[in-house]
Amino acid sequence: MGKWQKITPSSPLEAYLDPIADFAFVLVSFYAFSLRQFYPSWILFVFVFMFLFFIISSNKREPLYDPLGKYYGTFLLTAIGITLLFPMEVVFNDVLLLIIAYTVGLIIYRTVYLWNSRRESMRWLSEY
Repeated sequence: MGKWQKITPSSPLEAYLDPIADFAFVLVSFYAFSLRQFYPSWILFVFVFMFLFFIISSNKREPLYDPLGKYYGTFLLTAIGITLLFPMEVVFNDVLLLIIAYTVGLIIYRTVYLWNSRRESMRWLSEY
């Protein structure tokens, strides 16, 4: 009982349930914020793009988790909390800029990570 154990999902759907739930919560929250005109509605397309990028760049059996991706989810949940606690335009502007910066950084990081992983697997295959 004292050690943490990794839970292996029994199906691909089970492996993706947590990221899907997080995505749905973030999307619904920012949709509500966009209705209140806290954030522009195009931010929803950014989240849909990032979720699709996550799905496409993951393997079919289980999601590809990287540290920045996990922090991105935590950051977005924190952004929701900050927006609810401090509903001021200056906060909205700062949060929006941080979302854009973090998103661009994550796209670059994940693309380079995937590129290097693919290159490494190709090199490994060519050795045998």
